[in-house]
Amino acid sequence: MPQSELRRVAEALLPDSPGKAGILDVFDNARIDSRALAMPMEWYLEPHGFRDRTRAYVETGMQLIEQAAALALERAEVAPGQIRGIVMVSTTGMATPSLEARLMNRLPFAAATVRLPVWGLGCAGGVAGLSRAFELATAQDGPVLLLSMELCTLLFDVQRALSPSGGGPDKKALIAASLFGDGCAAAVVAPAKAGLAHQVASASHLFPQTERVMGWDVEDHNLDVVLSPRIPDIVREQVAGVLAPLLAAHGTPDEWVLHPGGAKVVDAYRSALGLSDHDVRHTETVLRRHGNMSSPTVLFALEEAFSSGSLGSGRTALLAALGPGFASELCLLRAA
Repeated sequence: MPQSELRRVAEALLPDSPGKAGILDVFDNARIDSRALAMPMEWYLEPHGFRDRTRAYVETGMQLIEQAAALALERAEVAPGQIRGIVMVSTTGMATPSLEARLMNRLPFAAATVRLPVWGLGCAGGVAGLSRAFELATAQDGPVLLLSMELCTLLFDVQRALSPSGGGPDKKALIAASLFGDGCAAAVVAPAKAGLAHQVASASHLFPQTERVMGWDVEDHNLDVVLSPRIPDIVREQVAGVLAPLLAAHGTPDEWVLHPGGAKVVDAYRSALGLSDHDVRHTETVLRRHGNMSSPTVLFALEEAFSSGSLGSGRTALLAALGPGFASELCLLRAA
């Protein structure tokens, strides 16, 4: 859906006030042209409890991971029965049995396939999931399927965002509504140095005393987003130091594949690491086309790097993302 149309919907729903135009600026300043929504627009304008949202998450999520898995397996020329493990990353809904277990009843995976459902990493989940998939593929000595799927928009509560507890618009919720979209990515990861790329190194970092920077508040009606305005400042002040050990050991990457957490976060990365517009072109392209889809977004940027031809044989790419904790996940790849 075009960002301009989403802004129009928000404008129609917001009550008139002297500050209305300024509130709507968040849509214009997001550097996003379009985003995908899991449900028709009418669904978001109706009241939904957590049960309805969970049902939509499972039904739509299953369609997406089945399509993404089938396409990844086809591209890799790997049959489902050859997969030794499945890593399933998602933080925007809950399901038990988890979605990858349900997928095993739709595609002919072996009953002995190792499953690793990962919940709670948020936007950092795509990078962490890729690293865990490489490790599991080595441990299992066989190919592993990574699935990263988020339906962020199912957690939008339009009425509460516009008038929380009878007050004015919730700026935090409106920022989330101007930024997040839905998406799914899949990859087949093998233990050998074959395919498109292999992992050179990975790293994790938890920023102390930052639990309220990003995450969910579990409420009776929904999961309410925690999204601090401090995030760009943390990136500017601390990310260079977090990356320093990995860069010292392996050198500056040929390509930067950064999770587009938002326009201000991309600008903070650019400032902290001295990156050019060219360096962040894959990140900016995905932000404009899809917005922030949480965990799969960085994998969309990786796909962009490959499809553009910029990640040729022997070149390296550093994947980086930030998520709840508040934490950083890094994965350095070398193209085969």
